[in-house]
Amino acid sequence: MKKVAKIIGIFVALFLVGCSSVEILRQKPKTMGSLRFMSAPYEDVLTAVRESIHEVGLNPESEYAVDEKTTAILATNSATAFSWGDNIRVTVENTEPNKTAVWIISKRKHAMDSRGSEFSDTLFSSIEYKVNKIQPPAKAE
Repeated sequence: MKKVAKIIGIFVALFLVGCSSVEILRQKPKTMGSLRFMSAPYEDVLTAVRESIHEVGLNPESEYAVDEKTTAILATNSATAFSWGDNIRVTVENTEPNKTAVWIISKRKHAMDSRGSEFSDTLFSSIEYKVNKIQPPAKAE
């Protein structure tokens, strides 16, 4: 019985070592992840990011100022039958008037999880759709 308890203890310890907190993404460089530029004001893009996070089923954990021109939002998604879930950071930077940079980084919550999702494409699509509704692209003449 002691041997079984020891094995379970080792398994639990290894499992916990592999777990990742969304706060780990806070320490990553702000330019880490997939990048897209949006031809829209910073505030419009930030609003679209906030709405999109909810729309794609993520749970916002915190929002913070990285610097005077940059905001980051940390989010998670829940575990499913196929995955322990993911930690996501979306970083929005005011690069110049009507031009905003957006980086998305997604990491699995558990190192042993082989089915973690990549949210960049889905999230970027939602953000771009919302930005275009707010700020339609200029028509070519």
